[in-house]
Amino acid sequence: MIEAKCADSVMNITESEIRRFLSIFGEMDLVDSQVGRRGSCLTAKGQQFVTWLKGNSILS
Repeated sequence: MIEAKCADSVMNITESEIRRFLSIFGEMDLVDSQVGRRGSCLTAKGQQFVTWLKGNSILS
């Protein structure tokens, strides 16, 4: 799903790159990754980080 969303936008990113980013974000406690259908979700810290990015015009 993440790969498809990126393909719809200007980002060209592979599944292996997404997995690598999720691993790094998990180490930073920004994402909680689970096996199977539970997938990955933002932690409270991750949600704060995204809010900060949006507030600083890094994300639109």
